[in-house]
Amino acid sequence: MKLQNCLILYAILIGLSISVTAQPTIGGTKASAFEMNTSTFGFISVTDKRDYSPVGETHLYEDWKLANIEFKNGMAVKDIRVKLDLYHNRIDFDQNDGKIRTYQIDKIREIAVRSGIDSMTYFYNPSSYRFHDKVPLIGLVSPIDTVDNWIIVKHYQVHLQESNYVEALDAGKHEDEYILETQVLVGKDQILYPADCSRSKFIKALDIASHQKHELKKYMKEKNLNNKDMKELPEILKYLNSI
Repeated sequence: MKLQNCLILYAILIGLSISVTAQPTIGGTKASAFEMNTSTFGFISVTDKRDYSPVGETHLYEDWKLANIEFKNGMAVKDIRVKLDLYHNRIDFDQNDGKIRTYQIDKIREIAVRSGIDSMTYFYNPSSYRFHDKVPLIGLVSPIDTVDNWIIVKHYQVHLQESNYVEALDAGKHEDEYILETQVLVGKDQILYPADCSRSKFIKALDIASHQKHELKKYMKEKNLNNKDMKELPEILKYLNSI
């Protein structure tokens, strides 16, 4: 991804057009979490670390990860151990004081997870966006690319798949299972549309006029373009802006 596109997508997703001055920062050094234990930060609970045993794998990562967190009110937390619970839409903090503090993801603007010595993986709260059918998003989104006034993101969410065991047939799964679901979405004007689906479903979901859908379908067929191909999706979005 080009640097210019990264910067544009960064601004679109987290709305950094506001001026932020003197943000307080905790984490990384000897910092107490006392000032974060308020509803302002979406604080939910404190659990003794010895009693911390999440049921099932509801987290994006199995292990604790070092991350930088920016709250919606401008508070920043650096180099703190976190677990991202995408089923309950929560984030667990471990500040090495024997306690696990849990917060609501919807109070957070950005999560930068350390994925290497000099690399970070960025996730954003998608609460300002809606699916094309107006259903709110939960979970997290991660930027992939920008194409003019379109964004391309990957959406992460955990859902519970219930047991489908049939005793009479002795078939199916005995236990409920947490499933991590990922989906590539394209977005414009705060509305997101599925991209990693069939061509017909992709075109049908778009909020454009019927004649534009016809032109897009024709163009994709002529050029043999696949909306599920991340190399070809930008070309499709560019054409969308031209019709």
